[in-house]
Amino acid sequence: VLLLAVCYLCRGQFTASPFSTTYTFDGPSGVYPGASGRVYVIDQGKTSVLITDGAGTLLGTIPGGADSDTHPYYASLVEEGSDGSIYLADVRYSGQGTRISQERIFRYDASGENPTCIYLLDYSESGSYPMQYGNIQSLQELDGRLVFTLKTGEGLAVCSLDPDTGALERQDYPLPGQYFSDSAVDPETLRPVFTNRLGQVCGVDANGQVQVYLDEGRTSWMLCTQPGEVYYTDMAANEVLRYD
Repeated sequence: VLLLAVCYLCRGQFTASPFSTTYTFDGPSGVYPGASGRVYVIDQGKTSVLITDGAGTLLGTIPGGADSDTHPYYASLVEEGSDGSIYLADVRYSGQGTRISQERIFRYDASGENPTCIYLLDYSESGSYPMQYGNIQSLQELDGRLVFTLKTGEGLAVCSLDPDTGALERQDYPLPGQYFSDSAVDPETLRPVFTNRLGQVCGVDANGQVQVYLDEGRTSWMLCTQPGEVYYTDMAANEVLRYD
């Protein structure tokens, strides 16, 4: 599933029904198409996720903003599962500025109801708290498992989670000297692909060494992957580009 984490720059609206009200965005921060044709929009200003039919009709809303163990706080990523499940990654702030206390992955049914927390990263156990942005940088379903990249103190980790049992497999990639902007998993190799603060688009080879795919002087930032393709944004040019 192609993840287009591209912010809307206008105040768009989704129609709730042909003869009803409209929805006005308040800080949209991500757009995530699903294989079913649905489109999920994170509206961070209202701490919610909108479920739409892809044509502008609002089907439902997943509310957030709750300092709760059972509901999300601020959504950061969305993925639609092959069975229609909706997976949502969130960050939970500690109440001390932008210090993050937890990152979680919730599973919802296709209607956006009945949330279950299937993954928890609790920073109080280590005492090392990220600020403002979480360390989970991507979320995609591959062969029935949730695969995501995790930014670590030494580099990146690729995690594979069984959403039914919670069993987790993790492969760490030490990548010293890299300052990551965003990352995702190459669905063919299951190794990380990332952008860095130098504007480069990079991958990791079978020996764990960094491969620079693109170094064009761009302000490369968000990225996502499909088999044989990497999509990334250029913040300065306000463009989405593809690398084969």
